[in-house]
Amino acid sequence: MGVSCPQSRWDDRVDTEKTASRRTSDLPSGRLLTPRTVAPLGLTAHELRSAHRLGQMVRLRRGVYAKTADLDPVQRHHLRILAAKDLLDESAVLSHVSAAVWRGLDVPWAMIDDRVHVTRGIAGGSIRERLATHTGQVPDDQWTVIDGLRVTTVARTVVDLARVSEVKPAVALADRVLRQDGADASRTEMQRILGQSKGRRGVGQARWVVGFADPRAESGGESVSRVVLESLGVPTPELQFEVRTVRGALIGRTDFAWPRHRTLGEFDGRVKYRRLPAANGEDPGEVVFREKRREDRLRAAGWEVVRWTWDELARPEELEQELRQAFLRGEQRWGADTSDPGSARARGR
Repeated sequence: MGVSCPQSRWDDRVDTEKTASRRTSDLPSGRLLTPRTVAPLGLTAHELRSAHRLGQMVRLRRGVYAKTADLDPVQRHHLRILAAKDLLDESAVLSHVSAAVWRGLDVPWAMIDDRVHVTRGIAGGSIRERLATHTGQVPDDQWTVIDGLRVTTVARTVVDLARVSEVKPAVALADRVLRQDGADASRTEMQRILGQSKGRRGVGQARWVVGFADPRAESGGESVSRVVLESLGVPTPELQFEVRTVRGALIGRTDFAWPRHRTLGEFDGRVKYRRLPAANGEDPGEVVFREKRREDRLRAAGWEVVRWTWDELARPEELEQELRQAFLRGEQRWGADTSDPGSARARGR
């Protein structure tokens, strides 16, 4: 009786995995795949494991896989929640970033990890089967049921994330929620929940985030800009500022403004310059030209204009220097404007 050599066994394994790769290549993306769900297609658990080893699938938990290469972090996290659904008993409330994803909130990707987060009112938080358990009470008025899962309310979700996340994405989420969700997640409701959270980790930070949140911020970049500007100690800017001529005609609306320094600020996420014809029927060059004309008109009306991108936000000292130089030029040209900031809105030419 012959004995196979190691090389032969290795070749057999490679051939088996290549076969598994071909057989699983047509499986749908964005769905939970288990031995039971793929069995009608003639596939086996071994072939799922082989596809995982080859990097064609991710393992969401034991025996549960998915093809996620073309999914964004929010979609992938949603799948993780679906995979963990039968691990959650009635004592578990979906919370933190998982609650935000399950509710369909516009979650900053920086907040998303590969664990499903729940809160239980029992001691002994743990991480099991990619399940992160937080210990804490969730009163009846701070959770609802969505698609069969108990989920923290929008306001409680924002507060929880503001306690444990980095400040920048926490402010971005709070800004978006106040802008989009209105009374359901009002600042007053968030502050009420904070009042019931005394002594919990991160409450001080969460209180600052909720107080600082502003629904006028229209993008994550504007929200992060606000945090950076605050940390630099520059004067608090006006948001969504309209510059008009003396006759009241609108010249332009800008992300930030310091009327007393005759300076405008614009966060450029480069989306403005990457609009493809397929998206809105406009030529990208025309978009750039129109934006250049708009900026020229703002400058002609006597305003300094400072633009920045994500790169500048990563180098805040340079941004601060550029802003303060613009403030100085604006003051030298026009003199410090000590009137009500609103009066500057009609001081175009």
